[in-house]
Amino acid sequence: MQALSLERRERDGMTLIELAGEFDLAAEPVFHSGVEAALSEPLLVLDLSHVSFMDSTGLRLLLETDARVRENDGRCVIVQGNGSVHRLIEQGLLAARLEVVSRLDDVTL
Repeated sequence: MQALSLERRERDGMTLIELAGEFDLAAEPVFHSGVEAALSEPLLVLDLSHVSFMDSTGLRLLLETDARVRENDGRCVIVQGNGSVHRLIEQGLLAARLEVVSRLDDVTL
């Protein structure tokens, strides 16, 4: 079991939060505390390419974060990578609801 870690940085006009580890119910408090201050940013990018596991809690948190960023007239982009997170987002049909890209380099300003 690898606890979720978050690293926040500014990059090319965006607020980038890189997540690593397991994105599940146990990670919810860590996620909230790491993302809360970025909800009003014009462009928030959540990079999940180093997430080793994600369950329905992670999906719910992505949807909630996206909704809150949009309420503040911002954009939330999810970098899903190509692993299990990609499959979970596709199976949950969330790619139609969220702005999802495969690689960080695919994020447009």
